[in-house]
Amino acid sequence: MKRSFIATAFFTFILTVFASAAVYSQTANRIIRVDRDTSSQEPVLEVTRIKLGDKPIRLNELVSADENWLKNLKITVKNVGDRDIKFLLVPLGLLDDVDYKMRPGESWGWMMTFAYGKYGKYSKHRRSGGTLKKGAEVELTYEHVDGLMREGLEKVPFSIFHKAVLEWATVVFKDGEEDDILLRLPADTIYLDDKSH
Repeated sequence: MKRSFIATAFFTFILTVFASAAVYSQTANRIIRVDRDTSSQEPVLEVTRIKLGDKPIRLNELVSADENWLKNLKITVKNVGDRDIKFLLVPLGLLDDVDYKMRPGESWGWMMTFAYGKYGKYSKHRRSGGTLKKGAEVELTYEHVDGLMREGLEKVPFSIFHKAVLEWATVVFKDGEEDDILLRLPADTIYLDDKSH
């Protein structure tokens, strides 16, 4: 009887562990949202590719991905302007539901910002890479996210984030001029009727 009880308890424990692991590693719908660019501003940066790991994805399209989707996200940007860029920031606003719409005046609770290049004013950001020359492109990965921001993000389970919103970037040109810019999006971007956030 005692041996049977121990075997049953052990078997139940093993099932619980595997069931818990399965719940935490399940895939869910995720999305990277953008809105249609309605400005007349000449683009400086173009998003040429977006991938989760090695799998290409499209903006505004639901994808099935696990809790590490943000760590596996790769955004390739190209300098399509007429000046070299010595530093750039590409922030993503993070939300916990693919359909969530922010209330007027509501701020982003969580953000993940890719940083590339070197610029003293942004010394708190991870310093990686060099100047992005005219016509050159760079693949931004989780390694380009500031260390302090990563520490904060890793205190919460990445599985809670289901939507990332890509709106703009900040660039610093080689001559020191700084500008917040809209991004030229890939030609295969799907535009939705509702606002991204």
